[in-house]
Amino acid sequence: MNGSISSRRCHQLMLPTRVEPGDMMRLLAIVLALVLPVSAAVADSIWLDENMRPVEEDEASFVLDEIVETDEGYRMRANFLSGELRFESFLDQADIADSTLIGDYRLYFRSGQVRQEGTRDENGLHQGTVITYHENGNVSWKAPYKDDQVHGLYVNYYEDGSLLREQYVENNERHGEYRAYYPSGQQRMQSHYVDGDKDGVEKRWNEEGVLVALRNYQEGRLHGLSEQYFDDGQIRTRGQYDTRTPVGEHKTWYANGDLASYTVFDDEGNEEIARTYYEDGSKERIKEPVDSEYGPAMVTEEYNESGQVRRRITRSDDGRWSLRQRYDANGDLIQRSESLDGRRHGRSYTERWDGGYTEAESFEGQYHGKYEEVDGDGNVVASGSYKHGTRVGEWYQDIGHLQLHEYYDEEGRLHGERRELDADDELVLLEHYRHGERHGEVRGYRNQELVAKGEYIEGQREGPWRIQGSYARDGAFMEGEFSAGRRVGEWRKYSDEGYVVGIAQYDAEGQYDGRQLTFEKNGALQRMAEYQNGVLHGEERYYFQGVLSSVRIYRDGDVIEERSPDDMS
Repeated sequence: MNGSISSRRCHQLMLPTRVEPGDMMRLLAIVLALVLPVSAAVADSIWLDENMRPVEEDEASFVLDEIVETDEGYRMRANFLSGELRFESFLDQADIADSTLIGDYRLYFRSGQVRQEGTRDENGLHQGTVITYHENGNVSWKAPYKDDQVHGLYVNYYEDGSLLREQYVENNERHGEYRAYYPSGQQRMQSHYVDGDKDGVEKRWNEEGVLVALRNYQEGRLHGLSEQYFDDGQIRTRGQYDTRTPVGEHKTWYANGDLASYTVFDDEGNEEIARTYYEDGSKERIKEPVDSEYGPAMVTEEYNESGQVRRRITRSDDGRWSLRQRYDANGDLIQRSESLDGRRHGRSYTERWDGGYTEAESFEGQYHGKYEEVDGDGNVVASGSYKHGTRVGEWYQDIGHLQLHEYYDEEGRLHGERRELDADDELVLLEHYRHGERHGEVRGYRNQELVAKGEYIEGQREGPWRIQGSYARDGAFMEGEFSAGRRVGEWRKYSDEGYVVGIAQYDAEGQYDGRQLTFEKNGALQRMAEYQNGVLHGEERYYFQGVLSSVRIYRDGDVIEERSPDDMS
């Protein structure tokens, strides 16, 4: 079936989709071609949905059940399910499959008010004026058609009948003057189109008739001067465009006439200079070119309302280098970071959670140079130097309960004297290193009293030692000899009061060997055991308050006999 409007509608016309004549005609033509017999009568009702497509009865919104032959052709009607007329038009012949929608047609609201009306010629093409109405009977829009395309003055109206917009159209494209209006009749906008694109001057007014915008277009894109104004006519923005690209100087103003921003763009639309200001005239943000160690760069500064810079970012034009700085309300630096080729570089400064700071030097993404961390009270928490990410030279750290004084060689290994001091600066531990290995004297203190002493040779304990703490297990300290890192010979364990509470014998391999004794703090024997090559071998005797309580006989670590004290009498 023929007679549908071309699908190439000009979207700029903003025709309401619910009343587009072409869609309604096309859908009805499809319905007729698919479901009607080659006859001018409808044998059975045809159920249609909101889009005028055939559906089952329980899904339908409309029904097509009447086609009547008249002098003007075959009149067809579709109704709302409640019986009110929805649509009426004419077919040119009874052979539905080859028929064309012709003549006058109308769409209706349920109330009976005409919703849209128009005319098709003998070829099914819209000719003349198509009118769409609001439900109150006033015209919503009307458009002249020529060979199924909008051609001429297209006009829109508000529901009260006042003019909304008018546009000249040629062959479904905007072409010529366009005007829009407020409900009061005051003109809201005026522009010009050529072949569907804005071209020339566009003006906009507020409801009081004051000009609020003036723009120039070329082939649908901003081109030339563009200005906006406040409702009192005071200038608000001004700038130039080259085919939509901002170029040259652009300015914005506050309502009081003071400058709000100033921007300069190059011919490619890139910002070269950008400045914004607070309403009192003080600087808010500045962006402008500068020279840097890494060539031409752009610096961006942000200011608080007191005029203090609060943030500064400098970035080289080639993108390789950047420097970020942040300041507090008084203008004091609270953060600084620098990067080169995507890696941490140069001096960094970061404020700590407690108001202190961390300051460091970096090179190629690694700490390199001085490092310092200070707490909010001004106390140094850590200080020293790095070399390519490795600690070197003298270092100090305060880890809360201890202060560490250390030295590192060029490879980042502990080297030389290392000290641990308590919060009162009293020595807790003194030890020595040689290129990462303990080497030299070791001394440990508790409450300023020497409780541990010895010597390391190339990372191993050597010679006489006194050991405190966990190494002494249930005693206060132990004394004995080391050889190549192993305990050898006799070792004695002492209580806090200085009494012997244990005597152990070791062989050259650092294993228990010979008789091992354990004493109560009052000096009474508690245990006596014999070892060989690190395992129990011989008698193991236990005593209670100095009296023998049990005896076991071992051979190579295994119990071979148990005896009671009576057996020993």
